Amino acid sequence: MFEKFKFRILLLFALLLMFYIIPVQSLPGYVSYAFSQKKNLNINFNLVNGSIKEVSADPSNEVVFQVEVTNSTGQPLEKAHVIVEIIDGDGKLSSKSIRTDKFGKSLVSYYPPQATSENTSEKFSTVKIKATLSGSSKYSEKSLSLVKNPVVLIHGYNAAGYIFDNMKNYLSTLGYEAHSIDYKSTDGVEAAAKELNTYLQKIRNDYLTKGIQVKKFDIIAHSMGGLVARFYTCSTDYSINNDVRKIIFISTPQKGSLWASIATGYYNDRAIQDLIPDNPLLSVTLPSTLNKGLNPNIQVGSILDQYDEVVTPESASLEEWKISTDIFNVGENNITMGSLLSGNIIETANHAIILNNKKVFETMGRMLEDQLPYPTLRK
Repeated sequence: MFEKFKFRILLLFALLLMFYIIPVQSLPGYVSYAFSQKKNLNINFNLVNGSIKEVSADPSNEVVFQVEVTNSTGQPLEKAHVIVEIIDGDGKLSSKSIRTDKFGKSLVSYYPPQATSENTSEKFSTVKIKATLSGSSKYSEKSLSLVKNPVVLIHGYNAAGYIFDNMKNYLSTLGYEAHSIDYKSTDGVEAAAKELNTYLQKIRNDYLTKGIQVKKFDIIAHSMGGLVARFYTCSTDYSINNDVRKIIFISTPQKGSLWASIATGYYNDRAIQDLIPDNPLLSVTLPSTLNKGLNPNIQVGSILDQYDEVVTPESASLEEWKISTDIFNVGENNITMGSLLSGNIIETANHAIILNNKKVFETMGRMLEDQLPYPTLRK
């Protein structure tokens, strides 16, 4: 008698708990699925954007899948229990256990791993995700290819994208696709940052038309190009786009160049003004932006030649953000007054040769594939 009473109490408790956890209006759906003949159900698992075939390997690059469950007559089945798992490859899922809504559908997100030399092949790797109806052998699966983050190369003053040709060839051997922007440098840093914004959106859309989903780019910026990258990634436009994972600065005059001061006697464009030490861009505008002008949410690397004719170690330094600079020796200082008068002040001797140095290329490749430090927060 006592055992029967005990059983009724436990059953009542279980029912009360079920009604507490499951809303009353949803209970029929749970019951319907629990007692359904699973062998007669259908499950489909697809990308929300069905045109996507590849995604860049970056944890911020969310890929959304949709699960749909229907009964034998094609009607949507509410509260169907679906188990989602990665059966091949790496990455993370937003949930491994989901329930369909009144339309028989539910969404789940996949987040790719960060691409490194250890978890990607020369070109790409593959991930396979499986959605299984709980309590049955019914399943649907989908595969995606992972590609490395695209790299965008930003040239300096009075230069053009072709200066990166050798670097682009080297990056392709590591499985990276690189794009070099051509912008009108004489219009200055702010104008160039707007061009960069437009360029990145164009590249992303171009990738989408090819079935590749890209969220963030890696940037390699030479000379004035580094200031362009800083200005853009601390701007209002960037707060909307959030589309840069890393910036690798090469010979960037973070605090300006004394040669720009000399050049003002020969040139009178906006860019030269932006490169003079202590000019308003460097002393007021950038320091008034996010984290004093260096985005704390973007990984940063810095490279310089010890005999660079245009940028001193002091000017290239990012020590205030606790970012160190890798120093190389690519040759002796060969700057001349002739190179100044010819208009090539920012693209002379070692300042440009560093873009064709094998050791620099190798270091840059490691920076792309390894985790770089984030700038410290400045008050």
